Amino acid sequence: MNATDFHQVVLNASNTSFKDNSTLSTEGVTKWSLVPVFYLVTSVIGFIGNGVILLVFKSDRTLRQKYPAFNVYVVNLLFANLCCILFIYPMSIISNVHLVRWSMSEQACSLYLYSNDIFEGVVLNNHAIIAGIRVWAIVHPISYRHFHTVRVALVTCIGLWIYIHLLILPRLVMDAAYYRRPVATLGCMINMNVPVQRALSLAEYFIGYLAPSVVILLAFPTILFAKLNGDLHLESTRIERQSTQIVVEAKRKGRYIMLATLTVSVTVCWTPSLVYYALVYFRENFWVSTFYQVAIVLFTCQTMLDPVLFILTFNRIWEALKRLCTPSTGRR
Repeated sequence: MNATDFHQVVLNASNTSFKDNSTLSTEGVTKWSLVPVFYLVTSVIGFIGNGVILLVFKSDRTLRQKYPAFNVYVVNLLFANLCCILFIYPMSIISNVHLVRWSMSEQACSLYLYSNDIFEGVVLNNHAIIAGIRVWAIVHPISYRHFHTVRVALVTCIGLWIYIHLLILPRLVMDAAYYRRPVATLGCMINMNVPVQRALSLAEYFIGYLAPSVVILLAFPTILFAKLNGDLHLESTRIERQSTQIVVEAKRKGRYIMLATLTVSVTVCWTPSLVYYALVYFRENFWVSTFYQVAIVLFTCQTMLDPVLFILTFNRIWEALKRLCTPSTGRR
């Protein structure tokens, strides 16, 4: 279960309190607050940003030919971000604006739960893979250059999607087939009162979300150490023909600014949500409105920030974007 899932849990908890204490019916009532407004803003900016960068990759051959293996992870991440924007955020806006449990159909609820877990799981784990790949490139540059091909990257990304489905689908299938409560009255959420569903949700939290977050956190100090200590490239001295090239690449510290920036952004955007969900899970009736809103706002920022950070820190993307916007200069 990811951060968007706990959003629905606490949303229904807050709605319960509101409905129990109000003498007026909330059916048909709408209320815009910070969370749905930010979902809307993020959807617009994120759709434009991720869509434009994907268009750049599609149209610019020079960009595709430079770092082709690493580009696979970037495209996979941008595609997963677009899936979040198209499938999760619209229903999140509706569920936040309408002061009812769930104003859409049960089929929409199934799509909502599926999209939450699958797409957000791919986004976070894709960031973890990027972190691991760059650590490999820094610590063992020769083996990275030799073994890390486009085929390896494609297999890794396809394997990621399969892995996330294997991790998450059992809980979603059992919910839809056996344990789902009426969404119109109790909301669109996994039935956590069932022990097996609660256990699977906890496993998903630790394996699918907390573990990759730890990988990202551990990658950052490793990368920082590698940038400050060229000794990690000592293996290059064993192959004299390549030693000069490896040392030159080690000096290009700007190559790692992108990964460091993405690592910081993931940590800032995801940590409040992961902490909040842990508190919701382990502390009964936990609800802090300000903490919840901050966690959701930061969480939704990730899909908007990724394309911006790629443009600012990946010179090849910036150059390709300029070529796309100024076709008169000619495309290579």
